[in-house]
Amino acid sequence: MSTAAWMTSITLLAATLMFTLNRWPMEIVALGSAFALVVVGVISPDQMISGFSSPTVILIASLLIVAEALDATGVTAWVSGIIDSSAGNSRSRALVLTMTVAALMGTVITATGATAALVPSAVKVCQRMGMTPSRMLMPLAFAAKVGPLLILVGSPINIMIAHAIGNTTGMTVGFFTFGILGAPLLLATVVITSVLVWLLPPRRSVSQSADLSSHGETLAQHYGLDHVFHLRPTKSSPLVGARISDQAIRADRIKLIPSARGGPTLAARFDRTITEGELLTVIGDRSSIESYAQKNALEIVDQHSGSEPLKNFLNVQGGIVEVMIPPRSRYVHQEVNAGQRLLETDVVVLAAHRLDHEIHLPAKLNVGDTLLVEGSWDSLEATSANPDVLLVDAPSEVRRQTVKLGRGSGRAIAIAVTMVALMATALLTPAVAGILAAIMVILTGVIAPEDAYRRVQWGTVFLIAGILPMSTAVEQSGLADVIAGTIVDAVGRLGPAAILAVIFVVGMLLTQVLTGIPATLIMIPITLSVAKTVGVSPVPLLMGVLIGCSAAFLTPVAAPANAIIMGPGGYRFMDYLKLGLPVTIVFFLAAVIYTPLFWPF
Repeated sequence: MSTAAWMTSITLLAATLMFTLNRWPMEIVALGSAFALVVVGVISPDQMISGFSSPTVILIASLLIVAEALDATGVTAWVSGIIDSSAGNSRSRALVLTMTVAALMGTVITATGATAALVPSAVKVCQRMGMTPSRMLMPLAFAAKVGPLLILVGSPINIMIAHAIGNTTGMTVGFFTFGILGAPLLLATVVITSVLVWLLPPRRSVSQSADLSSHGETLAQHYGLDHVFHLRPTKSSPLVGARISDQAIRADRIKLIPSARGGPTLAARFDRTITEGELLTVIGDRSSIESYAQKNALEIVDQHSGSEPLKNFLNVQGGIVEVMIPPRSRYVHQEVNAGQRLLETDVVVLAAHRLDHEIHLPAKLNVGDTLLVEGSWDSLEATSANPDVLLVDAPSEVRRQTVKLGRGSGRAIAIAVTMVALMATALLTPAVAGILAAIMVILTGVIAPEDAYRRVQWGTVFLIAGILPMSTAVEQSGLADVIAGTIVDAVGRLGPAAILAVIFVVGMLLTQVLTGIPATLIMIPITLSVAKTVGVSPVPLLMGVLIGCSAAFLTPVAAPANAIIMGPGGYRFMDYLKLGLPVTIVFFLAAVIYTPLFWPF
């Protein structure tokens, strides 16, 4: 073995050890390994930084931006709502449904795209069901990686193996040929992870946002809005044709609240004309409401505990949030009233709270008092820059968790579907299609550029970019040829099944460090060389490479999908072994026992 091969082997083993110890950031270990290979002369400086221009890295970054667009516009909240409603109160059903959706999406937009798109939805489902995301996200990523085995174009690995088979044997691989392996492997993965998912520790990510899915109900209970009514003006009501701002329609002890649906600004909402049959939301005690309704020919449609009416304030146009009065605020010792305009914006005060009790407005405010305010989303976002109030929850988080299919959702869905179509039809390469989609969600105003930059998990980008030069080193140093010769010498006399087993293990182990695509590129020439040497069909051996290099379950660097879930799931390096090892064993059995039944040696 050459000096370069020895240096590559030592670097590869050292990187694996440091990944396992989990004492240093993985992206630093990856970049340090690439730098070490430059220092010992195995790769050039240009090859070291070539990972940053890799289509894989570019695709990951662009898919994360598209996922942010889907999440910010409420599409992921909509998907999580579907899964949530279908699952009922069953965590197991929610897990299986999420994995099924991930697998199907993975066949079209790759495992990375499916994982990036579904992680926000899965986290929301976990929050609503009181389930830690660490027990949902890893099964999701595993299913997303197995799903592409169902069809020919499911992943680049499939295409590379199909090309190798065609070029070597002349055999045409059909669109669903790999599904012979993929379907039972997907079923086994779903069953195993559903049963063994409890091996994963219940961890909470430091980046995990609060559950705001029941935001309306929580605020209604906290602010004591126990008497919220919907009133409908009849044809004879004197309110029909009047404006909400008219003093004539006001009444003591009753709050008539102009919803953000009534217009983009506060003035427009107060100046809006009331029409016959529309629902008016009012707050007050029952006797006052009944008297007011009788006097003004209003039908009392319903009375709620406060949750449903407040949900009506969480819509595409605007919503409700809670703000706190900080020290040195100009509102300290100032009197405020319900319906009062706040901060010279289109934000309206609905209610106030002090310590453990509601404040009956009008009242003077103290430091630490909280206000329930309503307004357009843009106005609510603008309050974050005002030092006179402090937001309790970010309006952007409230909106994305409570407003399903909100503003810009149609554009986000159209762009995502177009991206999928371009990938599926091969009109554009996945990386180019991803870049185009990322550009479009910004140009069309779905998300702001700063939101796009924030969404990209830069640690993941540096991790993959740093590990890709290792693949170049393994091939360039001659280590790949050494491995091929070792396989033949070690198990060549034990028969093709033993060779297939070793090829699977080698491909699988390389995948855990180099990811599936580089490992496949390394294993294809090794496998063809082995098949020629021992005189067997290369097809079952190449299928073993396909299964082995798709078994990216044991490390967070084995696949981009694994890296994507690491932060949101709060995973550590060894967590992947706990759930990934049983799945990998099933993949091994499928490669050695199941594969030769369809593709004999």
